[in-house]
Amino acid sequence: MKKFSIIFLGILMIGCASNNSVVVNTKQGNSVDDLIQNKSFEITSNWAAPRAVKLGTLIPIGGGSPANIAITGTVNYLKLNGDNVNASLPYFGELQNGKGFNTKKTGIVFNGTPEDYTVIYNDKKKFHKVQFKIVEDNEVYNVTVRLYNNLSSRIHVFSTHRSSILYTGVVNELSDLASD
Repeated sequence: MKKFSIIFLGILMIGCASNNSVVVNTKQGNSVDDLIQNKSFEITSNWAAPRAVKLGTLIPIGGGSPANIAITGTVNYLKLNGDNVNASLPYFGELQNGKGFNTKKTGIVFNGTPEDYTVIYNDKKKFHKVQFKIVEDNEVYNVTVRLYNNLSSRIHVFSTHRSSILYTGVVNELSDLASD
């Protein structure tokens, strides 16, 4: 009985493990490798996770907790189209700069050509890491994007004016989301 329990527990642990190495293709049949190579994709996030904020100071919108906020009902994206990066992401967190804050642009919004654009593939953990820096309205954003083979994504945004925030979601081709 003890041997059976150990075998059952082992199978259960293997079966419940997340597998980011499984390659999933988009509706057009392209893999994450293709999206990276073509420099053409759009990420839509489902969750935002503010970093380094005092818990209890945030009121979650749409469910979740102050540490993990559901954003499925909000318009949000990060698009890469050639050498242009365009993003509109809701922001939950602390303002780090004593200067005035643009109340018309409370989210993370930028559009332009990124600096220091790099792509590295982590063969051990099976993800692409895209990093770049972009400046918008005197605010510098350092962005790290992880794209997994199963089309899941993580966007980590570091800013000169705000505390950092992490978004999790899915990646697709630009045409996928435009045609839905």
